[in-house]
Amino acid sequence: MKLRDRSWPRAFSRSFAFAISAFLALFTFSAFADNPHPPGGISSGLTFWLKASDLTGVADGAAVQEWVERSGTGKKLTPDGAAPTFLAAGIDGKPAVRFDNGKRLKVEDLDLNLVNDFTAFLVRSDEGATTSNSYFFHLAEEVNGLQTIALYRNQAGNEKFIVKASGNWTQDYISAAAGITPGQTYQTTYVRSGSNLHLYRDGALLKTDAGTAGPLQEHWS
Repeated sequence: MKLRDRSWPRAFSRSFAFAISAFLALFTFSAFADNPHPPGGISSGLTFWLKASDLTGVADGAAVQEWVERSGTGKKLTPDGAAPTFLAAGIDGKPAVRFDNGKRLKVEDLDLNLVNDFTAFLVRSDEGATTSNSYFFHLAEEVNGLQTIALYRNQAGNEKFIVKASGNWTQDYISAAAGITPGQTYQTTYVRSGSNLHLYRDGALLKTDAGTAGPLQEHWS
């Protein structure tokens, strides 16, 4: 499946703040099947890679107007409404991008050549509770919001991992109790392998789901 034309991923927070220092999406899954921790020297197999330390020209506390994806697509994330904020020492003393109060970034016309299996890594720190859905990564069609992948926290604070495969959206779906400590850094790993979903936090498996067969679909509402 190719997600293109009006398809786009975005991150945004409606009601609580979170900071992201790195987001990596790998579509060569097998190399990391037994080790959800991304090696520090990852340099190949990446399809979508955001790294906050690349924002070298942005001052601490300034709005992020452009974030270049570094895996080789040449794509740039830009604000979708209000822009998030760059933090020079945001997570464990390292650069991060802070999303709060509906601030978000998007990239349009992205083609990930995504068929079914994938692994995504997210390094983030949440600053508090949420009262509505807050998305870390949302791959969807721009005009009507139909979705293929959603990684987010809901209003109850639960971690959510949803994809649209051959079943309906409730069949490829993980909801895991958050257990998030505000200000603590977490590495979350999202895995789609065959018809299964796996959600890890800091290398520990939180939950699995035996879902439906691929390929992934465009989309669910």
